[in-house]
Amino acid sequence: MYLLRLVDHQLLVVERDNTIALLGRGPAGLARSVLAHDGFWPVWNPRRPLVAYAAVDTGERGAAAVVRCLSLDGEDRGVLHRSPPGVQPIIGPRLPAYSLWSPDGNVLATVGTSAEGLTLYLSDADRAYVSDAVVSGAPIFPAWSPDGARLAVHTGGQLTVVDVAGVRRTRVLAERVAGFRTPAWSPDGRDLVFAVPAAEGVQVVRSEPDGSGIRPLASFPGGVALAFRPGSRDLTVAMTTAPNTGMFDRLWRVEADTGGPPHLIAKGPFVSYHWSPTGDRLVLLVPAQTGDGRYALHCLLAEGTMAGATEAVVPSQDYRSAIGFFDQYTVSHRFWSPDGRWFLVSGRIPVDGVSASFGDPIGNYVIRWGAERGAPLELLAPGEIGFFPPA
Repeated sequence: MYLLRLVDHQLLVVERDNTIALLGRGPAGLARSVLAHDGFWPVWNPRRPLVAYAAVDTGERGAAAVVRCLSLDGEDRGVLHRSPPGVQPIIGPRLPAYSLWSPDGNVLATVGTSAEGLTLYLSDADRAYVSDAVVSGAPIFPAWSPDGARLAVHTGGQLTVVDVAGVRRTRVLAERVAGFRTPAWSPDGRDLVFAVPAAEGVQVVRSEPDGSGIRPLASFPGGVALAFRPGSRDLTVAMTTAPNTGMFDRLWRVEADTGGPPHLIAKGPFVSYHWSPTGDRLVLLVPAQTGDGRYALHCLLAEGTMAGATEAVVPSQDYRSAIGFFDQYTVSHRFWSPDGRWFLVSGRIPVDGVSASFGDPIGNYVIRWGAERGAPLELLAPGEIGFFPPA
């Protein structure tokens, strides 16, 4: 049987041959429908039954990165982005472009290649405009405000805010930022949080969306990854003193209204953290200390109490990319189910069999975990990576 377990929610899965499939319940209990072939990084629209995905188009004009839009029944809704002619068509391995929908589902933001290196493009979901270039530079890390009216963009050493609703306007919020990747919006949209250089490490600051009222929150002796706990104004800050390792040393909670001394949630090493949509738990990916790239999942309650852990998993290449830039991918691709019951990892449990490099006909699996003590890792279906729909 293709689906190993019945899923409680629909899933978008990228299979080994880059087929993008929609998995879920059907009249007979299990259903799999193919949405696209040769695609990467599908992203759910949060308000409409649409999916955007990246691909490489090898047409007569030469190879180009494209982002296509489909309905959930497979209807072609057109191309929402195409890279300019004469430029490298991919950002990196298995990544022609990176896209994220606005929370209102009306606009797709895409980071893609250009003559300037990387450029952030905007496209209307109904194709009123396509591939409007907004800002260029490298690297680029975008984040939508909760209402979809603004897009914060960290480009190089600068933070820009783009007003998307109404008359589009771009303004520089901070000229000199450093030590973080993706800026973090508070769930109520009142504040935008980022980091600026400090005497030792960085200072995390908050600002109103128009750039006024910049206030320091806390200082850290290394680089940081930022995220708000869903439904709260508690800011979580992962800190690393060795960013080249991809490992974080500590996870802190900072009160966004008052700042003050950070409160320790967890000690490292860990490579990523992921809040549940209900805000009551988070999952850390922790190295298994075996030296062969395995990671265990640790679930913590919001205050840091251990709630469960798994055996070690060997992540797929796509999953490694996602956790390597988790603060960016968690704003676009969801590993938590909408009800906060399940968490997804993709790869293989070492006891499953030989590595794909030895001709394993199945390869990696999309795996779910109940994120509680004693819950097993459950193989859902073969796949390189899988995503739940938005809450």
